[in-house]
Amino acid sequence: MHEIQALGLMFNYYQKIDLKKGREMVIYAAQILADNINEEEKIHPYLSTYPFPPQKTEIHLYLYNPNGSPIPPGELSIVSLAYGIIKYEIEDPETTYLKTIYQETYEEALEKIKHEDSEG
Repeated sequence: MHEIQALGLMFNYYQKIDLKKGREMVIYAAQILADNINEEEKIHPYLSTYPFPPQKTEIHLYLYNPNGSPIPPGELSIVSLAYGIIKYEIEDPETTYLKTIYQETYEEALEKIKHEDSEG
């Protein structure tokens, strides 16, 4: 078996959120997934890195309105972590294509959350 380079999860979330909340949710999910991976001793020999860091997880959060309908164009519709980068995407109102409106590294996002918590 090849070494495991990344593991991921996808979620549908039925609530509008802003960048700050999206950041918190993706970081939290990545940390929980990494913790669970590291607790499972049977997979340790197959991991490319042990302990498996949250930056190597992939988390995709697809946003919907509470009634299940799509988020309107121009509003945050996807928050994703892949390859250590968190991207925040909207459906561009003019082109209807996905457009990244902001991105940051996992480490930058974690620092922002820690800074906000210390100010809290």
